[in-house]
Amino acid sequence: MDNNFSSNATRHKAPPSSGGAKICYVWTLNNVGGIETLICRHGAWHKKQGRPARLVTCEGPMNTAYGDVFDRVISLRSHELDLPCLYDQELDEVIEIIARRLSDEKSYHFVFFNHLGAFIASRLAEHFVGSTTTLYILEDRILGPLHLEFVDEMNEAGMVITMNEDCSVGHRESYGYALKPPPLVVPLSVETFMPRPSMRRGGKVVLTVARLYPMKDYVFGLIEAIAVLAKEPGQSDIRLTIVGDGPFMEDLQQLAKDHGVGSLVSFVGVVPPDQLEIYYSKADIYVGMGTTLLEASSHGVASVIAIAHSRTFESPGLFGRVAGHYLGEAISGIKTQPGICYLRELLRSDSRLAEESDLCRRKAATSFPVDQTMSLFMEKISSSGPAILEVPLPPRPHNYGKFRRFLKRRLKHFPVAMSLGRFFRKLLGGINF
Repeated sequence: MDNNFSSNATRHKAPPSSGGAKICYVWTLNNVGGIETLICRHGAWHKKQGRPARLVTCEGPMNTAYGDVFDRVISLRSHELDLPCLYDQELDEVIEIIARRLSDEKSYHFVFFNHLGAFIASRLAEHFVGSTTTLYILEDRILGPLHLEFVDEMNEAGMVITMNEDCSVGHRESYGYALKPPPLVVPLSVETFMPRPSMRRGGKVVLTVARLYPMKDYVFGLIEAIAVLAKEPGQSDIRLTIVGDGPFMEDLQQLAKDHGVGSLVSFVGVVPPDQLEIYYSKADIYVGMGTTLLEASSHGVASVIAIAHSRTFESPGLFGRVAGHYLGEAISGIKTQPGICYLRELLRSDSRLAEESDLCRRKAATSFPVDQTMSLFMEKISSSGPAILEVPLPPRPHNYGKFRRFLKRRLKHFPVAMSLGRFFRKLLGGINF
């Protein structure tokens, strides 16, 4: 039987052997966020097992953390992955640069997370005969807004894994992916922490750690909840600590002032992942979703799940009591109520707070342990047969892409001008011109 098959968009090719191939992650962003944290945890586990992995990424704040756990990091400069400003030939040259820096291995298991990662991995799989590719779905809306045919094709060929069932449901609801049969669930992982002496002082501290951008806009509703709770009897000493940065920072600061709780809300900004433990140890209650929800729970912080993409701070409940691997994905069928109800419940009873703290730590330890989740991951990777080839290039923005490429032709001999252009683009919120 021929193991090769084709479609209008992609080709899949079964390698002769996947034995001994080194794992290489492809993630084209570099923020202090959930996917970056997961990649670091995977890298540390591979290193501990004596099977170090590699990473293709972009320069950014995680450079040092990546360098500590991967045996090689191919860190591209931001303009090398700036699609609206790249000609096809220039992107080809970037792929060649990556391939040369990986060339001491015969084949790889390429693991990617989004469309651009899929494109790069598919091109690299052509360079390294015998390589395999796997898509790991880690955010509920990461594969939109266009429906990508190759995602369903990869799933049919057994090349997709996901962090929980709800993430797959979110992609079906938002973008029409079939994802049948359901992808293998490989949960996020977290280290188990022993109870440590609390650093909490004075009144109750509510903590959230999040990039302040649309997926995490529950923080608006959280500030409004703190404003209401602070006026209730016995809660005048409540405090909210917000760790993270992003385009919503100024709006959130203004919201706190408008509600008269500017002095009760602390905006810390970005904190390196290895320093977050300091903030978890000071918190009585955590509100959030995803990776940081797991981290807080593993440190024994009573945790309330926040729903993504909802400014009203809706919650399905307390993490220690919600069944399964659900971490806050915005999907239909999840029963919620205002998150303030769960905050009020925990704030009114120290014994209830302590009980939930213990439940959260135990759930993190039993449902998300590193060795268990990584064993699932490696089993899937080792059994992967085909590689995805000929993934189409992600679409460039039509409105401004041509204009930017025109400017590049005129100004490419003036690096300062191009750097200033990228700087102003960032100030404008990443507008695609």
